[in-house]
Amino acid sequence: VPEVRVIPNTETALSVMKTAGWDPRRIAVVDRPVGLTVSPIPLADSTRITEKSPDRVVVRTSANRPALLVLSDVYAHGWKAWVDDKPTPIAITNIAFRGVPVNAGTHTVRFEFAPEALERGRLMTGFLFLVLIVYGIGYAVAANRRRDEEPETA
Repeated sequence: VPEVRVIPNTETALSVMKTAGWDPRRIAVVDRPVGLTVSPIPLADSTRITEKSPDRVVVRTSANRPALLVLSDVYAHGWKAWVDDKPTPIAITNIAFRGVPVNAGTHTVRFEFAPEALERGRLMTGFLFLVLIVYGIGYAVAANRRRDEEPETA
């Protein structure tokens, strides 16, 4: 998208998007500044999704000037982005989508869904699994000792 308007308020953004002149292919409404300035040079660009799964999207993009790459996938907390393997903030774009600024040139943009809560859950699950294993081993050792200490009956 060649032009970006920063409108952090959802209601105001929606009213802008409802106007007759708004074209999502030309103007993106974002929730925060993304560091792009409007350029008088017409945008010449190409994008190609090279990998797509529910938790990962990789896009190869090329542009003659800085622009905003907008994915029409729904934004959710937990998405992270990298442009050429450098972490890049994601802007909520057009109220529901993800946008990432890219400089002029050819770039690989990677999006991955890795919410912190999911990572904490994985760590807690691993820890609890380890506790269960230790408890199970301790229980088996104790049961074995009790069996060895019981007097034999004839």
